Amino acid sequence: PEELTSEVRESLMRYSEEQMNGHIGGGLVGVPLITRWAIEAGEAEWMYTMLKKRDYPGYLYMIDNGATATWEYWNGERSRVHNCYNGIGRWFHQALAGITPDESQPGYKHINIRPQLVEGITWVKATKDSSYGPIAVNWNREEKEFTLDVEIPAGCTATVTLPAGAKDIVVDAQEGEVQGETVSLPSGTYQIACLLASE
Repeated sequence: PEELTSEVRESLMRYSEEQMNGHIGGGLVGVPLITRWAIEAGEAEWMYTMLKKRDYPGYLYMIDNGATATWEYWNGERSRVHNCYNGIGRWFHQALAGITPDESQPGYKHINIRPQLVEGITWVKATKDSSYGPIAVNWNREEKEFTLDVEIPAGCTATVTLPAGAKDIVVDAQEGEVQGETVSLPSGTYQIACLLASE
């Protein structure tokens, strides 16, 4: 229920820090659920902090110990090619690049693009294949300047939501319609530039 959201979020953050030492507190089935929640809640900084951990349990622990695919168990027991339920992959496309489908127009007929910025990442480049063609997002941040290049497949539309407090928004083509921090776009290739609010 909506009235419990804040309490559950605080409990999750506290458990993650105190019981899991800042690591992902889930396994094969839990990670996709945690990832989905983090994307929807805009908790990219929280997820990124966990992903940077090099010790056990974590993805960098796997990589540092020779992993070339996702392991079934964090410690490497059993399958070492276990990419089913690999929910963490969606975080890169849906949180950092911000590419998410619009459930009212399935199949990426309408695309929501809402990049989630985190401290320490200054650029992201991602492509998502859809039945209409590739969706591409390439953003770059230099101090307060934010530039976002997007490619929307033919027959599709997109709503781009810029980071909170974005101002002086410029779209390089006349087709884009700016309302507050959102830009509505038809199919095509665009560059959007803005200034980010001071933190």
